[in-house]
Amino acid sequence: MRTLVTLTFLLVACNALAQDQRKIQVGELERDYLEYVPKGLDAEQPAPLVLLFHGGGGNASKAGHFGFEPLADQHGLLLAYPNAVDGHWNDGRGGESFKKHDAKIDDVAYALAVVRDMRRRHRVDPTRIYAVGASNGGMFVQRLGAEHAEIFAAVASWISSLPSPLAEDFAPPAPLSVLFMNGTEDPIVPYEGGKVVLNFFPGLRRKPKERGEVLGTDRTIALWLSRDGIEEEPVVKSLPDLDPKDGCKAELRRWRSKEGQLEVELYRIIGGGHTLPGGKQYLPVKVIGRTCGDFNAARATWRFLARHRRIKEMDGK
Repeated sequence: MRTLVTLTFLLVACNALAQDQRKIQVGELERDYLEYVPKGLDAEQPAPLVLLFHGGGGNASKAGHFGFEPLADQHGLLLAYPNAVDGHWNDGRGGESFKKHDAKIDDVAYALAVVRDMRRRHRVDPTRIYAVGASNGGMFVQRLGAEHAEIFAAVASWISSLPSPLAEDFAPPAPLSVLFMNGTEDPIVPYEGGKVVLNFFPGLRRKPKERGEVLGTDRTIALWLSRDGIEEEPVVKSLPDLDPKDGCKAELRRWRSKEGQLEVELYRIIGGGHTLPGGKQYLPVKVIGRTCGDFNAARATWRFLARHRRIKEMDGK
């Protein structure tokens, strides 16, 4: 079963990557992460830093399959791949399955320690620090944004939304640009919100483990729009249906503040499942839903992130 869980979040296949392992102390635990530094990176120029959080059951090397390395080589990005303890991020869902784990693991402190370690050893542009995550990693990115928006210029959550318990005291310390990329027929993290369900054998009458709940995508977006002070209606654009056989269509919704500094974006994958656009159908459709072939998740995400710097009022923190 562990192998299957890991495979669930192997979202895009690629060859082995040139990553270096780093170890850091966080409280009483020694934690590790992988870093990717493009060859030829100008050490004298401040570089953007992107943290990439793997999905549940995965590990740091699996996040390396997200497809950011070509973007790092092209745009001079520093990449960090944090590694969860036992494959699970303490994202704030509070599900019974993770209760003992979450009581012991402070992943927020760990993520901030990764940022500090990268800044200590590289010339990181402090106004261009980003976080991206998929599924459990995407929910954790929501927690990072909600608790430490002052650190990041923008964040992106794929196939995920805000864990329901975090909505009760949702008060990010700074406005933040946020991207979502969610399928309307995701069988694991429901688009409309509710219980997170992982069922590899949907034909069997087996009660899945309790994995907590998430808000619906629209409700999550409404919270961020309110925090960012964005009252404008979204611009809605249908993306070209480049893969008519995939059973999906994609729509981009973009909300922008009057000043243009802040944005909330949603790639709404109509008919899409618990998969990344441009990735592979890594498990059967009945288990994870359909994969959209109309665009590439990593490239679309970087286009969004690259437009944003941390707003000036937070530069000193």
